[in-house]
Amino acid sequence: MRISSLLRSKPSESVFKQQPPDRYVANLQSLIGGNSVRLLHDGREVFPEIRALFSNATTHIHIEMYFWNSDPFGWEMADLLAAAAQRGVIVRLLVDAAGCVDTQIDIFDSLEKRGVHVKMFHPLAPWRPRWSWNNRTHRKIIMADGKIAIIGGLNISGEYAAVKDDVNLWRDCAFRIEGPAVGSINQAFSHSWASHTENDTGGRRFLNTSPPGIRNGSDGKVRSLPSPDTVSSCADGVEQPAADVVVIPTGTPWPKNGIERAVVFAIKHAKTSVYIACAYFIPGAQLRRALRKAARRGVDVRLLLPSESTDIKTVYYASRHLYARLLRSNIRIYEWCGDMLHAKMVIVDSTYVLVGSANLDPRSRYHNYELSVATINTKIGLAAHQRFMDDLTKSKEVKRESWLKRGFGKQLLERIAFLFRYWL
Repeated sequence: MRISSLLRSKPSESVFKQQPPDRYVANLQSLIGGNSVRLLHDGREVFPEIRALFSNATTHIHIEMYFWNSDPFGWEMADLLAAAAQRGVIVRLLVDAAGCVDTQIDIFDSLEKRGVHVKMFHPLAPWRPRWSWNNRTHRKIIMADGKIAIIGGLNISGEYAAVKDDVNLWRDCAFRIEGPAVGSINQAFSHSWASHTENDTGGRRFLNTSPPGIRNGSDGKVRSLPSPDTVSSCADGVEQPAADVVVIPTGTPWPKNGIERAVVFAIKHAKTSVYIACAYFIPGAQLRRALRKAARRGVDVRLLLPSESTDIKTVYYASRHLYARLLRSNIRIYEWCGDMLHAKMVIVDSTYVLVGSANLDPRSRYHNYELSVATINTKIGLAAHQRFMDDLTKSKEVKRESWLKRGFGKQLLERIAFLFRYWL
């Protein structure tokens, strides 16, 4: 049988038997039920959904984005956003000052002139007391009308939409979420907006700055868990089983390492498989230990990581310093053969799927404001499993035998890069 057919094969039905939520989530109170969740595999699926949100919004649009490029694609999306503001929609755009350091300021000036409320997160002002380069928002959040949200790892830039050899130049994914979980995502945005802006010319409408732990919808009501057979409807009217969702923001006032802790908990309770796609992979000791223990108890653990074509070479070398011990524990490692792997996705037992902006590295763990969403749903788990296996056919597996034979120079470079991992 060909290797490609093995990778594409579906797992047995037992793998997709619905598992209880408490197997993967430490705090059941964090579960939000009754959501419609769809996995968007790449830019070709994500950006049509974003265009639809901008075009169909009626009350407000909230965006928190690390990088908004001033390339032609960025201007196209800016024009759609401005059109929404000009028809009376309240539009708030929060972009990171460091992430947009190379963006032409004209694009934001143009948006403000056309009615969009634009703010810079943590402006570049090193002369200010307690200023830090590390205090950044790395989130990628787009919400419309308090009903629909798109969260993932895609910035607004042409390389995420461009296609080469039937693959996006920058390979990334996202969730489209419709339902009460959008209220919790808006809560995270509202804290960032209120904490890092002085005067909100758009007023306080549609913002929710209630304390963490109080789970609200856009109407301010606390949501309860639904019954397992609850169904929800997508915007296109197609009913599907409702998904339980956990929204995990990090950064003030939430714990900095909440996302990696959630991943560790899910891996510790994995029964059959753990699949991780990650752009910048320098996990902490606790996560590395959880992965090794899972593999040793028979769990199929596979990592999909960037190749040398990645945009930050020092992170690539620091990550490779960890390969030897992972390979010794029977963890299978694949390197992406395309231009750039930028995805951040964790799949456990093909049931628990986490997608968001956070990498498994020190910058996401200690420094950045991030937001990821985990869902516990076998239908979404099956879709994520199949996509992951398809991506492995476009990757090259790292074999332990050949890995141990690499030269001393490469080993030294990887060791040095790993020593500086905290600042990468």
